[in-house]
Amino acid sequence: MLWLKKNVHFIDGSLPITGEETLEELAEILTRSSVMKVLGKRREKPLYLMFLMEMLNDPSLEEVFYRFENETLKMISKRVGWELTDENRKQNLFFSRVINGLLIADIIFSKDDVLSSQHERMYNLLYPLIFDALTN
Repeated sequence: MLWLKKNVHFIDGSLPITGEETLEELAEILTRSSVMKVLGKRREKPLYLMFLMEMLNDPSLEEVFYRFENETLKMISKRVGWELTDENRKQNLFFSRVINGLLIADIIFSKDDVLSSQHERMYNLLYPLIFDALTN
């Protein structure tokens, strides 16, 4: 699954985190990365949507999604230097689902620029969710 590999690289390889950031700076980096994940132009995005839709027909793919989502949360937690606990796990899963929902909307409505022209609004929508996730 090529999109899986690229997503892992996106998370692990392109976050410019040094470990010296304040919570605000870390939230800024993660928010900008999330906005680019949703609004960035990648040819794998329609494949991701097809994968999600196929989960309705094949429960084993749903297990792949949950496993990948869990690994992604672990990777981000390790990268930003915070512990993934049962307490904050639900909050992070909520954030993951919000990002997926926005990503699906961007894929489905890619012909218009309603989402893609709203980088700052998307940033303003996501920053509080990410900052809250980092501080709770």
